[in-house]
Amino acid sequence: MKKIKNSVSEIIDRTNNVLGCKNLKETLKLYSNYIDLKLENKIDIGNYNIIINCKVSGIEYKEVLDIVNDLLVAKDIVKGRYINLTEEKLNYETENKIYVIDDREVSSIFTSRMRDFIEKNSQNVFILLIKTPISINDIKKFFKSFFYWELTIECVSKEEKTEYIKGIVEKNNFMIKENSRFIDQLSDEVIFDINQDLMKAFVQANNDNTNILQDKYFKLEDSKEDTTKTSKTSSERTGKIRQVDWTSQCKRTDAPNFRLYRST
Repeated sequence: MKKIKNSVSEIIDRTNNVLGCKNLKETLKLYSNYIDLKLENKIDIGNYNIIINCKVSGIEYKEVLDIVNDLLVAKDIVKGRYINLTEEKLNYETENKIYVIDDREVSSIFTSRMRDFIEKNSQNVFILLIKTPISINDIKKFFKSFFYWELTIECVSKEEKTEYIKGIVEKNNFMIKENSRFIDQLSDEVIFDINQDLMKAFVQANNDNTNILQDKYFKLEDSKEDTTKTSKTSSERTGKIRQVDWTSQCKRTDAPNFRLYRST
């Protein structure tokens, strides 16, 4: 039992590196405590099923799936890796599995066949991955009490991305030259582009036999031209930086990412 608890603690600590999911660590602790209470027959309400609402593209949700998967395995709720649920798999019945339903991989999540499959296979855990603008209220109304937990992936703030960049640089044994401008501009990119630019910079710095990152390893906008470019569209810009600024396009919320749905 002690080994499982240590394992669970390590898994939950991995949330420290996840961006775009506010209060994820605290909520997974709550989710973990809920699992314990349910296994000990101290409560008889709800289930382990989760809706992951991806409000922003370009943010990695698979890391969240991996953490939830590993937590459920450590708690001995399921065995093995999660399975992507396709319409062909709706013909089979299994137990102790995690099924991920990607709303872009099926013709529609709003089918009686999908709902019947979830109801008949209650010994499994279902994670509904929402990537299209579907009303969460419509989902709850259609699936009733099948999904008790919701996780929302939202935009990453500029401050979060700045700390993320510094952490990646340190993790790869590089340092940042004093008064460098690249962090400020790089933190306006989406996570994938940040990783791509840092990867190329690491290679270039290594070729120069240095572990000091500086502006010359990045394609930066000329600060003098910034004011003249504000009226131009992104397609007119020649620089790679500032392709997409999720920070300004997304609204942050103070609401918890997971919510326990109460059936009526």
